[in-house]
Amino acid sequence: MSTTNDNTISQEITVGGKKFKVEGTVNLKFTEIVGPIDPNPDPDPKPTPDPTKPTEGTVKKGGWGANMDPKVWVRTVMKDFPDQFKVTDGTKNVATNFKTAEAADNFIKYFQRHPDQVSTFFDVDTDDNDNGETHNEDFKGVDNPTETIVGPYPMKAGSKQLGSTVRGPTQRNYASGKPSDWTIERNTKGIQYKKHQAIAKTTFPKVLEHTDNWTIKIGGDHNTNGWFDNGIEMTTGQSCLGTEKEHPSTDSCVIEGDKVGDLRGKTVYQCNVWDQATNKVELWFKDGDAGQWKKLVEGTDVNNFKSKATGNFEVQQRIDGFEKDQPPTIHYMVVQEIA
Repeated sequence: MSTTNDNTISQEITVGGKKFKVEGTVNLKFTEIVGPIDPNPDPDPKPTPDPTKPTEGTVKKGGWGANMDPKVWVRTVMKDFPDQFKVTDGTKNVATNFKTAEAADNFIKYFQRHPDQVSTFFDVDTDDNDNGETHNEDFKGVDNPTETIVGPYPMKAGSKQLGSTVRGPTQRNYASGKPSDWTIERNTKGIQYKKHQAIAKTTFPKVLEHTDNWTIKIGGDHNTNGWFDNGIEMTTGQSCLGTEKEHPSTDSCVIEGDKVGDLRGKTVYQCNVWDQATNKVELWFKDGDAGQWKKLVEGTDVNNFKSKATGNFEVQQRIDGFEKDQPPTIHYMVVQEIA
């Protein structure tokens, strides 16, 4: 520690547009405090950035019943998807499916800074990307057929027909600013059958808000290992095999099959078949109750994709593009093991 005395002052100052010279002595003592030396001092420390408006994370309309005060929100790891994060109030979910801890932390900090925007943000369901999928945390139970549905292949003797849950109709919003869309889904999870078919019966409205695909995703799972993304375009009837190798990026028409015509105003059936051993997928179609099953397209190792999933497979039937007050009717989707 060193001490110096400096009690002399000589300074020019300006007051009211006039310059003055100030001279004299004052009783000042300057004492240097010597502390640890930083070997790499930051000459230009950067300020902490303001949190940005969240563009990632899945929320449920109205929330899951969590405390909506951002001051109590915390970040934690998701149970079903341990490589992802979610925000909770300590018990109940606030938002899910963040790909990084930083994105989840930013979500919390943003709403702590802007608590007035909480109610608006949670007014509708959101997606994290233009091709994003909704997630499996907002389903309600529905009636499933008790009779064995007849598909292109007979169900394996002694196995169980699996039903599905429905989500929607609900609104899908996009982080990119793309116009919101209406969507409805059927989902089956926890499938152990390594060779199975998903059979769906759907009635389409006569009017659509815009054209899109009637999609069934099969041969993997939703967020972790990817799956095949197959479907039929609703106005032209073009059938396609595609892939979603990594959520949410989709190649929706890698292989084209036969066309079946306009689906609007019709009750029709779609069936997708997947065999894990051969990695072969098939897309079948039936036009009405009196129709016969017809294979539209098939493929093996489509788009050089093979899911890493080894069990707990998932299937999703999804339809977008309809008017709010004219949704399609998804009568059912069942999953069957085939021999």
